[in-house]
Amino acid sequence: MSIDIDECALPTGGHICSYRCNNVPGSFRCSCPLSGYTLAPNGRNCQDVDECVTGTHNCSGAETCFNVQGAFRCLSFECPPNYRKAIETRCERLPCYDNECQSQPLRITYHHLSFPTNIPIPTDIFRMGPSHALPGDNIQLSITSGNEKGYFVSKNVNSHSGLVAVQQPITEPEDFLLTIQMDLIRHGTLNTFIAKLHVFVTAEL
Repeated sequence: MSIDIDECALPTGGHICSYRCNNVPGSFRCSCPLSGYTLAPNGRNCQDVDECVTGTHNCSGAETCFNVQGAFRCLSFECPPNYRKAIETRCERLPCYDNECQSQPLRITYHHLSFPTNIPIPTDIFRMGPSHALPGDNIQLSITSGNEKGYFVSKNVNSHSGLVAVQQPITEPEDFLLTIQMDLIRHGTLNTFIAKLHVFVTAEL
């Protein structure tokens, strides 16, 4: 009489496969989520499918495909009125002379990043400062929208650099769009810069 040992049920079974272990007669087979992953050559780990590289995404020609673990996002970057697109992810304010216009941000940049749920707390995820710091510069960094749940915090590192960190555990996958404002005082003049930061928190396998 032969006895089939369920390797998946052994104390080490949870570590045999990176996602799911399926018992088959005399052995076991690992599987991955139905979409976004393929089984690695070792038969145990799951590899992310980069839909942006393979062309299996459905982003339009006007959108940018951004790969995340197990999926992808279609991103579009549009400049608001009175701004021009300097490069794909940066808008610069057009020359203007009235006070209301000059109080608008000098530059708006778009950034995106992704990380899994339950990353260590705290973790720095984004740094912001003038591209060329000068003596006497003074900046103030703040998150003005997108942080309603309080997962993120902004803090100044020094007079010319600030960062955004995750300050509370994010236990479920979620997408965020943070608006980060940097006020720069240089030679007595205040200029404002905005960073639009897409944060994609993905599920852990």
